[in-house]
Amino acid sequence: MYKDPRILPCLHTFCASCLERSGQFKLPGDSMSCPVCRQLFIIPGGLSQLQKDFKMEHFVHIRQLTTTKPMCTEHADEQIRLCCCQCKTPMCIVCYTSRHNGHACNNITEISHILPPRQKISEVLRNTEQVLERLHNRKVNVVNHFARIMEHIHETADNYIAAADRHRYSLLSEVNNIKADLLEEIEQAETNPAISLKPLESVFQDVHLLLTGQRCQHDVAILLNRAKELTSVDITYTINSDAKLPTFKPSLLIDASSNNVLGQLQGQST
Repeated sequence: MYKDPRILPCLHTFCASCLERSGQFKLPGDSMSCPVCRQLFIIPGGLSQLQKDFKMEHFVHIRQLTTTKPMCTEHADEQIRLCCCQCKTPMCIVCYTSRHNGHACNNITEISHILPPRQKISEVLRNTEQVLERLHNRKVNVVNHFARIMEHIHETADNYIAAADRHRYSLLSEVNNIKADLLEEIEQAETNPAISLKPLESVFQDVHLLLTGQRCQHDVAILLNRAKELTSVDITYTINSDAKLPTFKPSLLIDASSNNVLGQLQGQST
C-alpha cells in the first residue's frame, strides 16, 4: 500500500519515504535514477517536492474504504455507529455526545437497508480501480516505448553524423593530396630553366639593338644560334590546361525531396 505516493518523470510511482531512503545522500539539483527503469531525473528542491500521484492516492483511499470499517474523521479511534436524522451526518459515539445529543439518531445498521448495497459499491470501486490502473500502466508503457524509439532515432542520426564526419575528413585529405601534387608539378615547371624569361628577354633585347642599328654585345652568329636554340624549345608540355581535374558528386543519401534519410516508423496505428 502506497503512503504519500510520488510520481517520477518516467511515470513510475513510489512512496515518498521510500524515495527519501533511496536518495538520502542526494541534494537538490542532483540526478537520481528511477528504481524500476533506471531513467535519470533531476531532484527539484528536494525529494519531498516531487509531484504527488493524486490518482494513486485516490486508489489507496478507495481501497481503504472497501476493506476497512468506516471510522470517524474527527476521532480516528472511533467507528461510525450512528446517523443524525436532523443533520443527515454519520457519526461516532463521541460526536453524538458532544454535538448531536438530543437529535434524533438511528443506528447505522438500522438504515443500511435504504443505502446502496456496500458489496455492490465495493465491486464497482474495485472494477474502476482496475480500469484506471490498466490505463495508468498503458500510459507508462506508451511513454517508455516512444522514449526508446526517440533514443534509437538519436543514436541512428549520431552514427550517420559520425560516419559522415569520417568520410568528410577522408575526402578532404584526398583532395588536399591531389591538390598538393598538382601544385608541386606546376611549381617545378615554373622553375624549369627552359622556360625562364631572363634568357629570352636578353636575346630579344640584343636582336632589337641589331635591328635598330645599335651596337650589340654579342657576335651576330652567336646571337642567332642562341635565339634559334631558345625558340626551338617546346614548352607546351609544362602547361597542360586540358588535364582533367577531379570533381565531387554528392551521395544520394541526403535528398531534399526524401523523407527517409534515417528510417521510417512502421506499424503506426491511429
